[in-house]
Amino acid sequence: MNDYTADWEKRLDLLLQEPLARAVRLVRRLFEDIQGGAAPDALLAAEDLAPSEIRALYWCVHHLEAGNEIGRMVAGRQVYDKANAKALSRAVADLPLEVDSYYREREALTPVLDEITTHYTQLADKEDPLAAGETLLTRITQAIASYGDIDQRGELADLRYKVRCHQASVSRRSGDYAAAEEWYRLAAECCLENNFSSELALVQLQRSEAYLAAGVSMDDVVRKTLPLWQAARSEPPSVPFLQLTILLARCYWTIGDHFEAKKYLQRAAEGQEGEEPASGEQVMRWLSAFPGPGGNSTQLLRYLYERAMLRLECAWLAANLAGEDSTEALEPHYELLRRLDAVHAGRVRADNALLAPFAEAGLYATSPPPILDFSRLLPLVDEIAEKGEKMVEQGEWPAAQQQFERAFRLAENMDYGETALWSLWNLMIARAMDDIAGFLSGALRGIEYVEEQRARLPMPYQRAAFLTNGRSVARQNFYSLGLLAAGRLGRPETVLQIGTLLKAEDPQTVKFADGNNEFAESLLEMRTNMDELDPTARKEQLEGRQRLYDSYMLGRSSAESRFREDAHRLAQDIRRGLPTNTVAIDYLNVDHQHLVITVLSAEEVFVHLQKERSPHFLSLLKEGALFPQAYTGTRGRSPRAIPGVDVSPTEDVPDWQELSDWLLPDAVWRYIEGVTHLIFCPHRQLHRLPFHALMKQGRYLVQSHTVRYVNNLLALTRSASPWQLNDIAIFACRDYQPYASVPLPSLPGALAEAEGIQAAYISADQRVDYNAGATCTRETMLARLDQWANNATPSVLHLAVHGEALPRDAPLDARLFLHDGSIDGFDLMVRELPFGLVVLSCCFAGDRAAGGRELDYAPGDELYGFQASLFAAGARRILGSLWEVEDRSGMEMMLAFHAELLAGRDPATALAHSMRQYLDTAPPERSSPVYWAPFFLTER
Repeated sequence: MNDYTADWEKRLDLLLQEPLARAVRLVRRLFEDIQGGAAPDALLAAEDLAPSEIRALYWCVHHLEAGNEIGRMVAGRQVYDKANAKALSRAVADLPLEVDSYYREREALTPVLDEITTHYTQLADKEDPLAAGETLLTRITQAIASYGDIDQRGELADLRYKVRCHQASVSRRSGDYAAAEEWYRLAAECCLENNFSSELALVQLQRSEAYLAAGVSMDDVVRKTLPLWQAARSEPPSVPFLQLTILLARCYWTIGDHFEAKKYLQRAAEGQEGEEPASGEQVMRWLSAFPGPGGNSTQLLRYLYERAMLRLECAWLAANLAGEDSTEALEPHYELLRRLDAVHAGRVRADNALLAPFAEAGLYATSPPPILDFSRLLPLVDEIAEKGEKMVEQGEWPAAQQQFERAFRLAENMDYGETALWSLWNLMIARAMDDIAGFLSGALRGIEYVEEQRARLPMPYQRAAFLTNGRSVARQNFYSLGLLAAGRLGRPETVLQIGTLLKAEDPQTVKFADGNNEFAESLLEMRTNMDELDPTARKEQLEGRQRLYDSYMLGRSSAESRFREDAHRLAQDIRRGLPTNTVAIDYLNVDHQHLVITVLSAEEVFVHLQKERSPHFLSLLKEGALFPQAYTGTRGRSPRAIPGVDVSPTEDVPDWQELSDWLLPDAVWRYIEGVTHLIFCPHRQLHRLPFHALMKQGRYLVQSHTVRYVNNLLALTRSASPWQLNDIAIFACRDYQPYASVPLPSLPGALAEAEGIQAAYISADQRVDYNAGATCTRETMLARLDQWANNATPSVLHLAVHGEALPRDAPLDARLFLHDGSIDGFDLMVRELPFGLVVLSCCFAGDRAAGGRELDYAPGDELYGFQASLFAAGARRILGSLWEVEDRSGMEMMLAFHAELLAGRDPATALAHSMRQYLDTAPPERSSPVYWAPFFLTER
């Protein structure tokens, strides 16, 4: 029996035999050996026999020795006599059956287990299985109190776990998902108490599947599944845990977060062995890993199917994430499933034929072991309205519209989001090319549908990813075509309506005041100074913190869409929020082909479609430096720049005057020329531009206008926060301990800047919380943040330290370096800190992510990094920097800026005055915008 063939199908065929059928076959083979004079001992020394199979051998030999009818069924056509039966009996008696000796030593426990097990197996047949389960749980609790100490195998605890799972399953089938979730939670508690690691992963998977069955939205499933996944982690990973990981990856993929989906997909792939899904070697590894010998053929088949389906799921999701056709990639996996089905079907036929006499005598049921139904795990197949597409080809537009409308309604009712979206796309484009109004109507309908789904995603990077990561159609296409159609129809209010949806909204504030003490405590546990961790531990800590944040934010997602149907009313609300003598200019990048410029004054809304040279400039601005001459020659790198950050210019650099004329053409300039205050609202790569440094009529814009920025024109519809200067907190550092991954140069200008600002505020009788040098530490900063979150927050927080360019793939992880450690966006955003103004006198501290998280660019234009973190914490204004700050000019600019604040000017005016003062006094070699223009003020 140990001489297995290398053919996995033959070995699997052997392992799938039912215990009785295998015992009958073995007995007949042994009789052949005995009759031929061979000793049966070698054949009986089988290490892979399960206890159930050994019991079946005992049963067969007992009836053989008795010579009764059952014995004759076992022998079949074999000729045997009493002597042969006794020889076989002696051989079988030598087989170890440890499970029986275990129970012989626990005579009091055995009947209790038999009683409870019998009741458990009969639960499904009860008239009220839930009530019967409750009664049985009470009996199990009593048994544990009496026999828990001698139950070394934990079988009573295992039965309690199984009954709780039974209760959950019955509740789920009856549609009571709340009760099912509670029973699954209790089952998970039982697993944790008794260290049932594999069972824990299984019950957590069942909990997540129950959420899906209940129709819970995918974003909510992610929120509920993240802590379950964390609790179920095991080494090595069990199959249920890998299934849970794939489920999490699919949920992320569905809501558009491909970065997270790929991360969990990789985890699931790493937990599996081998590369070829249909190879014999792969299946042999699965067989050797099967948790035997206590298992049975049904469990083995389930295990193999789960393994095969797991690989199928991974391959399907990987293909979809790569945007590839999955047909070819999935065929080897389907072939393996077909071969498993064939082996199983053949074994069932053979076993049933062998056991037919036993079944006829009422001794055995020959029903085949169940094949698991995994069809629910297979990807949904999107039904495309082929009839409507044919009508489009024939020019039958109205009839095609009817077909696509039916397809949309059907998909919407069944909650097939991608199919519904594809139907809306067909509704939009299935029309004559000159039907621009129809295009716009279809685009707005698609935008409204997309926004309903985006509203459920509170993380900015997920909202951005959701626009571009559609399976059937890029969702952002509705916005692009809608903008162009509205422009051609002369509907500026609709352009504004669509544009506000593509711009960042105010980040949601994460407050401990919500009563979520568990979140607060978990966050405190993650305050480890990650700069002191090794790379592996740091990565794990960052991911754990991200899961914590995602879980919390997903639970607070809003069901309200930002889509506003009344475009005229929206435009009126925005214009009404414009201060006196102010014009707002909104920019939209339409697929890197067109630039849409919308100008709003108190009187009107004007739209200018900039076509010429737009692809050229939008391409140049995507990467590379704006002022390459400033990074060459005698200037060198600023000491505020972190070594290793690449600022080398690209080969193509935009001409500054040409760029200024492109962004402020004459048609737009005529609205600007006569006012004193400007509000700019950039889009995508335009966030890298200092609009206040654009050149018009031989002067920089800031020399004639006060300039501030907003992330969305909707900010003008909210009441402005009045500016009031009182006290200030300062954090500045010149020298840094060697804790970071790169050496941090000394910042002499930062310390001089902080000392000058401190002296100015003290002279003006303002209170100063001063933390510089060795007192500018991570511990001090965190203590101050906690203090300010609970008491009076300073009106100004000034930070003069090293800053880090925004990591593209980790929007919460941009860091500010202090003397002995760093703080990042996550540290800031989870506190309530309503600063009137935050000054980030640091390199790159106002940077906006142009892409990342599996995106070449962020189409949703959401806030990342320190702006998102500080605004989420409640800050009202942020003065940041777009690139590395030159140490000397940065110090001069900041001293002048604070002097203007102390003179009574608001932050936007103070910044404009300090820039004008710098330009009036700087020598020609230091007058380039690279010295003074990185600073910009954003208001919410």
